[in-house]
Amino acid sequence: MTSDKKPLETTSSSITRTALDALSSKWSAIVVGYKPMPQNGSLYENLMERMMNLPTTHQHQENYSKQPPRQSPLVSAGYAMRIASIAHVVHSFVSFHHQSKQQQPVNIVFLGCGMDVLGLWASSLAEEKTTISIWELDVPEIALAKKSRLLQGKFVKEEESHDNGNESDDSLVLKGHILQTAPVQQIDNNNYHLLGADLRDLSSLDNTLGRAMKAAHSNERPTLVVFELVLAYLEPENTDQVLQWCADNLVSGPGSALVAFESLGPTANDQQSSEIKTYSTTVPSVVRAYQMHYTRQFQAKLEKGRSTTTNHKQQPSMFHPLGSSADTVEQRLCGFFSKAHACTAATAAQWAAWEHPNTVHLTVPPGELFDEHAALSLHLASYTLVVAMKNDTVATLEQFQVQQRLCPWYYQGWTKKVDNHNNNDSATCCYVTIIEQEDEANVRTIFEDTYKELSQQHSAVRKMVKSALKQELAQSTRPRHSSSSIRQWYQRNGGDFFVAVQYRRQQGCEEREVVGGIGVRRWKSGDEHGSTFEIHRFFVETTCRRQGIGKSLLQMAESFVEDYRVSGRASSKYRVQATTLANLEQANHFYPTHGYKLAKEETIGPLTLMTYSKAFPAGRVVLPTEKNKDL
Repeated sequence: MTSDKKPLETTSSSITRTALDALSSKWSAIVVGYKPMPQNGSLYENLMERMMNLPTTHQHQENYSKQPPRQSPLVSAGYAMRIASIAHVVHSFVSFHHQSKQQQPVNIVFLGCGMDVLGLWASSLAEEKTTISIWELDVPEIALAKKSRLLQGKFVKEEESHDNGNESDDSLVLKGHILQTAPVQQIDNNNYHLLGADLRDLSSLDNTLGRAMKAAHSNERPTLVVFELVLAYLEPENTDQVLQWCADNLVSGPGSALVAFESLGPTANDQQSSEIKTYSTTVPSVVRAYQMHYTRQFQAKLEKGRSTTTNHKQQPSMFHPLGSSADTVEQRLCGFFSKAHACTAATAAQWAAWEHPNTVHLTVPPGELFDEHAALSLHLASYTLVVAMKNDTVATLEQFQVQQRLCPWYYQGWTKKVDNHNNNDSATCCYVTIIEQEDEANVRTIFEDTYKELSQQHSAVRKMVKSALKQELAQSTRPRHSSSSIRQWYQRNGGDFFVAVQYRRQQGCEEREVVGGIGVRRWKSGDEHGSTFEIHRFFVETTCRRQGIGKSLLQMAESFVEDYRVSGRASSKYRVQATTLANLEQANHFYPTHGYKLAKEETIGPLTLMTYSKAFPAGRVVLPTEKNKDL
């Protein structure tokens, strides 16, 4: 796919000023005391300070020196959260591949890199036997300015030219190795590449980044693509084209992903009534008002940088939020990727702090106290962090594990490996996790098969199965959307739905297979036990029973209830109960084995229902990050 290159609507000075403004604002957040990095935080601070202290003769850089313009406490807090959110994903991506058995080299690609030093910091995450290749791309003006600073500050040692009569590549602005961050063993590795290209011209992406990565044999490595408030400056059709190009060329390999930190707000699609309804019903009015005001502020700032030769009154908006909410952003990216998970900047920063409590300090530093917490909350609700992955075939175990590491806010720790002692197949592993849309067909089939014999014998059972498949176990109608409609039904009823999935390797291929499921929902409250939750639609595939899968599913459901209680949404006293048919002997043996007592026996026609109950005392608060330590 190619597109005609559009003339620049901003002057070179406004482009440079925008890049330097972002660098200065981040440095201001560091100066006042924020420490947002999950690892090697002092190195990041040193890189920022060195970059800011470089002398320059550029007319628009003269004010960006050791004493940057002091930002307001609100702005500093926002930038600290922004740095932490992106750095957390980068760190999680690198650590996952370092811990994998392959320990293969990885790429980190920063599109619209600006003057930032995040790529230099990311290279420090390399371990002795691994390689991180950093690829950065921006418009030629910024790429050339950044090259000058990197060489002047001795951040990068440029590779010696070996022309050999071949045509030189003008788009490759700088190639070399990053100094003082990589291990000594990597000193001869030319792991840094800086390219100049316009994201609005796909042919330039092909001829620069695409060609350079192929020449370096890097296009088959696991790759993380990073956008940081870049897509908002592209026309919506350009953004879609760039996302499609990334999906086809950078994120198509196993273990790869794309992360984007972008703005939220009204979009061009809001002109359509269906989108207006979605925006008005999913985004609170006060947040909508703030987002609209914030978008207008950005637009006004960009208007000042329009070319004086252009009649700006006839030009469309220059600032385009990626979506109106995290949900609409997910839907948009699922048009290009097989999986996408998005959250607000506040949620992303919160999880970054949870997962790195000893090194990430996002609380307001002393001396920077302020009373604009409501404004900060609205500010962070105007940004989203979205992670997207692509797999054209079945979901692999590696993709599943990468999703868990990069999107903790989505899984919230609700994943646990099953201690399956009875399965001696070393090529198979089993996890209990939240249901995904691709699991729905298998869930429906196993549930129907579980009651197949009883359905043939009893009309009441047939009606129950038919009703369940039509309501709570209904299949999603929205194609390629991340959230399962089954999960949405249980969440609306105060619960959730979990599945047991097996990843089986056969003849070099992996297959994800659902082998069990369990739903939990809020039932009723106000009795002597406090809040009551119900185990609902609990089943394990016949050939996978007596392998610890049912036990793990039940424990996950009970953990959900405990989390619900400690979060203050339920009484300190609570109980879980389950109702099953007397005909199901294994189920009636299973519940008493796991601490449930028979509370009620009721006969309805030819069927007898057995209700089991288990009371839970108050317990300690378990952080979500403690739930999936075995991933």
